[in-house]
Amino acid sequence: MNATGEPFNLSNEENEEIQILVRGDVARLVFADLEREYSLDLEPNLYVDYEGEPVLIANSLALSPEPEEITENTEQFLGKQVTIVGEAEDEVAGDNTYTFDDLLTGGEYKSRTTHQC
Repeated sequence: MNATGEPFNLSNEENEEIQILVRGDVARLVFADLEREYSLDLEPNLYVDYEGEPVLIANSLALSPEPEEITENTEQFLGKQVTIVGEAEDEVAGDNTYTFDDLLTGGEYKSRTTHQC
């Protein structure tokens, strides 16, 4: 459940699947309690089958694209908060700037994306 107070749109122009990083607290779904505690306006009939089940109450949501997705579709990600999971390769300019190698299938070198941390 998104309890960030901000809508999070999962659609994108290319209709590609983009992973998201969700951080939050695990709780049992007690609809009335969650709606009251997090000031959510939810339709109770949609959640009746999940009552008492574990639920992740999201307090942080971020797009988590592959590094090559940012390289190939830069406009889609400009101005948005993203989280990249990957192996930082080389230190570029000090302790806060690194590169992620973007590789095509088969290990053919494609490009390098630099991200400041």
